[in-house]
Order: sequence, then C-alpha cells, then structure tokens
Amino acid sequence: MNKAYDNRGYMIGIDLHGVKHKDVEKKVHDAICQMDLPFIVITGHSTHMRNLVREAVKSFGLKADVSIINDARMVISESR
Repeated sequence: MNKAYDNRGYMIGIDLHGVKHKDVEKKVHDAICQMDLPFIVITGHSTHMRNLVREAVKSFGLKADVSIINDARMVISESR
C-alpha cells in the first residue's frame, strides 16, 4: 500500500483534471485499491465530477467529502 502522506505531510491523492467522466469510476476504484486512506481526489469545481466520485466510492463503503481547505478537492475516507 502507498502511504497516505508524503514526506512533507501533504495528503497523497489523484488528479481527475482531464479525465473523461466515463473513466472516473475506474480511476477512483484503482486509487482505492492502491492507496491508503484517507486520500484526496482533485475534482475541480464540477458538481458532476464530485457526484461521480461519490458514486464510485460508495461500492467500497467509503465516503467522499469536499475538503474544507480547498473545495476543488474531495477527501476519501472510511464511513463512520
């Protein structure tokens, strides 16, 4: 598994800029399988992209919340 934070203390994640909507689910599923939680997904400000990410993580029993620090990012974490 990849660590959740880099050596500077920043959360590691994936960037969906330029990813076609039809490819979001696979990209997010791959990240879930390869990365430790929590991790970030850079979505930009697209409501549709955020909804696609939320749907993609649901099947793993995870949640995707818009970051309070940067609203162009979502934090993927365990549902509690």
